[in-house]
Amino acid sequence: MKAQTIILALAALASAACTKNVPEAGIQDRTVTITASMEGHRDTKTGIIDEGTQVGWEYGDNIKVFFDGLGSEFSPLITVRDGDYRQEDLKKLYPVVNFSGKLDNIPIGGNLDKKLWGLYPYRSDATSDGETVTTTLPDDQVGMPGSFFKRTQITLACANSLILPFYNVTGGIRFTVSQKGIKKVVLEGKGGENLAGTVRIGFQNGVPAVKSVLDGSRSISLTAPQGGEFEVGKWYYIVTLPVDFSGGFKMYLHKSTAVGVKDVSASLSVRRGVFGSISNIDQGVTFSGDLRAETLPQIHDGDVVLATNPLVERFLTEVNYPEHDYTYSLLMDYPPVAPGQADIPPTYWISCGSPLASEGTATLTDGGWSRTYTLAAGAAGFEVTNLRPNANYTYSVKCGGSSVASGSFSTTGHLHQLYFRDNVRNCRDLGGWKGLGGKTVKYRKVYRGGRLQWDVPHGTWTEEATLSQEGLEDVLAEGIKAQLELRNSDDAISETALGAGYAFCAPIISEGYTYMLRPDRGLTGKTRQCFEFIVDCVRNDKPVYFHCSLGRDRTGTVAMLVLGVLGVNEGDISKEYEVTQFSPHYWGVSDGEKTIMTRLADYDGAARYIWDNFVTGSMSFADGVEQFLLSIGVSQQDITDFRNLMLE
Repeated sequence: MKAQTIILALAALASAACTKNVPEAGIQDRTVTITASMEGHRDTKTGIIDEGTQVGWEYGDNIKVFFDGLGSEFSPLITVRDGDYRQEDLKKLYPVVNFSGKLDNIPIGGNLDKKLWGLYPYRSDATSDGETVTTTLPDDQVGMPGSFFKRTQITLACANSLILPFYNVTGGIRFTVSQKGIKKVVLEGKGGENLAGTVRIGFQNGVPAVKSVLDGSRSISLTAPQGGEFEVGKWYYIVTLPVDFSGGFKMYLHKSTAVGVKDVSASLSVRRGVFGSISNIDQGVTFSGDLRAETLPQIHDGDVVLATNPLVERFLTEVNYPEHDYTYSLLMDYPPVAPGQADIPPTYWISCGSPLASEGTATLTDGGWSRTYTLAAGAAGFEVTNLRPNANYTYSVKCGGSSVASGSFSTTGHLHQLYFRDNVRNCRDLGGWKGLGGKTVKYRKVYRGGRLQWDVPHGTWTEEATLSQEGLEDVLAEGIKAQLELRNSDDAISETALGAGYAFCAPIISEGYTYMLRPDRGLTGKTRQCFEFIVDCVRNDKPVYFHCSLGRDRTGTVAMLVLGVLGVNEGDISKEYEVTQFSPHYWGVSDGEKTIMTRLADYDGAARYIWDNFVTGSMSFADGVEQFLLSIGVSQQDITDFRNLMLE
């Protein structure tokens, strides 16, 4: 394959980018190296640093390059030193970066008679018709102090030469807050303007312009980083399409239990590459629990509602990976992801009909499962979340011994997600997947997630609790009765966070993936202990929650074995693994990581180990996992019992 250098210069002028004057040369498929140079122009790609005074390429800034209607992913060749590298290495801005990718059909010698397009951020579902590019700006975004979040701001380049100047397509609004506790801001125009969505973009008068909105969204939500709160005094950026707020706009400010509204009546025009500034958006805003109820979607008698976060549901519905094929991942087509915020399931509001005259109760029932909520006098309704998909729920509200409201509703969705207050993230039920013989894995038996703990002292410092008293009530209401702690000795808890009398196991495991599978790593005895503990919990009707720190690596390895032995398609298991990347920083990703943990990263090594060492002939992945478990000392009786108890 012939290597060729393409220079991507981020120039201030793009007027010469689309002239046709060069005849075609020979054509060859090959790997191409692209050199992208940054000239520091404010209206070019990419990040905002020091309030917009610097721009540059960052580690992980993949782009999509189109030629003659075909597109390919190009990755930056930014070298981050191995070993004891620093987190700062991943945050540097680079004025010149090489990109590498396979670009089919480009003429040898670089003489082009058709347009070469470049798009940031990369999306595998982005397309080009040769005259425009179609891509998507997400309406669910994650905040980042001092800048917009990676892979949010859209930039575009077009040329008939091998010099591609990138220019911003999107702009937005930036804001600060003056008080603690604000966790999410939702922006919407008063005139129903499209702020995000799937758009067709091209060049007009030398700069990018939105040609049409194919599937628009009229609001954008920006969630605070790491599932926390917006820092006081920091600037945060909401990225929007260019838009005229001729009638003004509203910003809904969400706290945990209350919502306030910033109502801006003045008109505002958002232009590409420009962010309008609003400082202290919460000043003069009144927060109300009643307003929070108004912002939640309501459940009425007979409704059908989605139990899974809509972004995760779309990912699980649209993506189907083949077994034993780790050549691609579609995860990055569903931003915000790696990190994201879509690990939290939807919350709904059920009305009492009228405010309660005195203290009352509400009961939510799903077959043999139920939960009772205590309602204060004056309560107009109650919130429900952590709903199980494909269920039929009933609800009833009583006050003073009399029924004041009742009804039923059903749910849809692919995944039973859970969120336990205040910050137990990346939680989900392993039920609902199709397994052996077309049977379904039972819900509310085995759960996976991130760390579940109270404050943990570590000598001179204390690791903060992820669980609150309200969160513990949520955990126990779900029915969880056992905890499997997968962390190493330096951060594992020594007793369950659930309280006295609940089952607990902490085998002490240093690393996940093949470290837990290969006998020469010395951890297979720990892996056997994990599986046997889970089987014992299921036998004794003790729904079990297993976790490491993030709920990704060691947790993902155990989940692969659990779902694998139950006969879930291995492609689906890899998709379930990728759901973790919809979680925030410190759950989906952690500091200092150089690799986005898709199914192409360490998961494929663990899955390949099963395929390569325990699957022969016509055997399935389930057969291979069974053989692996037998090889490390798990009994056939445990495997058989587990399958019988977990499949229906």
